[in-house]
Amino acid sequence: KVEEARRRFFENIHLAEKQHEMISAFDALGRYAAAEIKAMEDVPAFDRSAMDGYALHSADTTGASTISPVTLRLTDGDPLEKGYAKRVWTGSPIPKDADSVVMLEHAKERDGEVLIMMQAFPSMNVSHRGEDWKKGETIAGKGSRLRPQDIGAIISAGHITVEVFKKPRVGILSTGDELVEYGRRTGLGQVVDSNKIVLGHMVREVGGEPLNLGIARDQVEEIAARLRIGLETCDLILTTGGTSTGHSDLVVDACKQLGDPGVVVHGVALRPGRPTGLVSIHGKPIITLPGNPAACMIGFEFFARPLIQRMLCTREDRPTVKARLTRVIPSTLGQRTVARVRVFERAGQVFAEPIVTSGASLLKPMVRANGYVEIAEDLEGLEEGEEVQVRLWSGVETE
Repeated sequence: KVEEARRRFFENIHLAEKQHEMISAFDALGRYAAAEIKAMEDVPAFDRSAMDGYALHSADTTGASTISPVTLRLTDGDPLEKGYAKRVWTGSPIPKDADSVVMLEHAKERDGEVLIMMQAFPSMNVSHRGEDWKKGETIAGKGSRLRPQDIGAIISAGHITVEVFKKPRVGILSTGDELVEYGRRTGLGQVVDSNKIVLGHMVREVGGEPLNLGIARDQVEEIAARLRIGLETCDLILTTGGTSTGHSDLVVDACKQLGDPGVVVHGVALRPGRPTGLVSIHGKPIITLPGNPAACMIGFEFFARPLIQRMLCTREDRPTVKARLTRVIPSTLGQRTVARVRVFERAGQVFAEPIVTSGASLLKPMVRANGYVEIAEDLEGLEEGEEVQVRLWSGVETE
C-alpha cells in the first residue's frame, strides 16, 4: 500500500543536515524560511495618516455636519493646538496631539480656515505606530513558504536579507534508447524526453533545484555510472523509465550495484504509478518513476513531493474542494486509484468530470485535468453523482 511503502522508504533514508543560506529579501519569493522572521522595528514607525485630509482634534468636531460645519484654523504647527487643523497626505506623520484625520471629501478650505463637515472620532484614518507589526513580532514562521505579501512585510519591517533553507538538489535521470534531449530533432522511433522537463518543473514548484543527469541508454552499467555521479552531488535522485519487468527496464538492477540497503520497495499498489520503486543507497534516496508520463507524475506526487517538503521542514497539502462526479469511476480492489478529473462550477454547483484515458502513457489527460480523486484500496469505484473530495492542481473552472 502507498502509506506502507512511504513508511518503509522514510525509515531507510537519512536526510542530510539541512543547510541554510542568507539571501536578499527581495529575491526570497517562494523560498522557505529557515528560522522565524521577526519585525526588526515597529511598522509603521510613527503615527501616520491613512488618507489625504486634515489632522485635527476629534473633540473639536462635535456636532459637525454638511448642514452645520465646524470651522478650524489651518496651521503647519506641531504639536497641534486645539481649534486648529493641519493638511496631511497619505503616509505623512500625524502632528503631536492630533488624534484623527478627516478626508478631503468632508472638508472645504476657505481663507486660512477649513470647514469640517462631519464629526470625527479618535483614531479615524490614523495608522498608529506598530499597528501593522510590533518590533519582535513574528512575520513568518520556520518552514513558511514566502509569498509576495510576506516579502513586502519583511522588507518594510527592516530586513535586507533573510535566512532560508537551501534548495534540495534533485537529480533527474531519464533512461531509454528511444529518448532524445529537448530541442533536438527526433527520428523514427525516437521521442523527446518530456518527462525530465515535467519533473524539473514539479521539483521547482515544490521548492527544489532540479539537476539534469542526462539520458542513460538501456545498459545497466551506464545507468549505474550516471547514478553514482548523481549520488555524489544530489540530495535526491529521480529516475524515469526502466521500472517494470522487461529486458529494457534495468534501473532496479543498476540500483542493486550501488550499495545497501538498496531497493526498499519495487512496485506500489497505486494506479497509475504501480512500477514506482523506492531505493536507499547508504541512506541517500532514489525514487524510480515509470516512463509513462501520467504514472511518472502521480509517482512524484505521492512520493517525491512529500520527501522534498520534508527536506524543507514544511508540509503543504494540495487545496481541496468538494464536487459531484459526472460519471462513474471504476477501480480495482487492493490498489489506490488516482482518477484525474476536470473540476468546474456550473449554476453554483461544483462538479468533477473524470478524464477518459486510453493509457497512462498520454500527457493529454494530465493537461486536461485540474485535480485528482483518490479511490481507496477497499472500494470498487465511485458512482455518478457521488460527492468526492478533489485535490486541486489548479483553480476550478467556470462554465
